[in-house]
Amino acid sequence: FLRDAHMCMYCGNDSSQAHLTRDHVQPISRGGHDCWSNVVAACRPCNTRKGSRIPEEANMPLLAVPYVPNWAEYLALSNRRILADQMDFLKSQFSGRPMPFYRQ
Repeated sequence: FLRDAHMCMYCGNDSSQAHLTRDHVQPISRGGHDCWSNVVAACRPCNTRKGSRIPEEANMPLLAVPYVPNWAEYLALSNRRILADQMDFLKSQFSGRPMPFYRQ
């Protein structure tokens, strides 16, 4: 949920963690895998609406493409206590994708 900034990747609504679900872009029932690049945050209504279809079939385009965080992004995502100078170093290692979860 942190990677996706607690935002539904279908409707764009911000949600608390209690109202978010993990959605498999390519459903497991249709050969999808449970991995970073196939999972996005989705609010319960959107996840229910999409069901076991792919986004195109459900007419629900993704707002952002799911990605695998690199090691520095993963450390920042893991919510560890990171000192300011350590975060500066980690940020220099980020892939260049926007990191909405990191607030200065």
